Amino acid sequence: MNVKLDDLVLAYEWVSADAGGDNEACVCPASGAIHYFEAGVPVDPDSPVLAALEETCVAVPGKWTLDLGKHLALRFVRMQLSQAEQDVRECFRHRGAYSRFKRLLEREGKLRAWYAFEEAAVNEALLAWAETHGIPVEADGGPAA
Repeated sequence: MNVKLDDLVLAYEWVSADAGGDNEACVCPASGAIHYFEAGVPVDPDSPVLAALEETCVAVPGKWTLDLGKHLALRFVRMQLSQAEQDVRECFRHRGAYSRFKRLLEREGKLRAWYAFEEAAVNEALLAWAETHGIPVEADGGPAA
């Protein structure tokens, strides 16, 4: 059964939202089901459901696993705002880097372009990841390329 790309993106965002790595999601290739595990919510380690998930499911990667954090932002800046590359590198040397990065993009009129670039990169990375793990993915109109 196919996994919907939008659902896979939501699972990716769930995992990526927790920098501590406590939020997890996994996909069962056979059923297309996505299961979520929340930080701080205990799961019975003896559960037969959990054992079945561990045998058949594949953990959904987050942005750090797929290298879609700082390096993606720098790639975008090199392509769209090469004159600001040093400023962006400086943003990423401190806490709150993405807030400063997005303010810079907004000042430069490139925030929408960033969101489109980031969405395309995430989709491409997730499709490649799914293919590697034998997980069929379906976009809005049918199977993804």
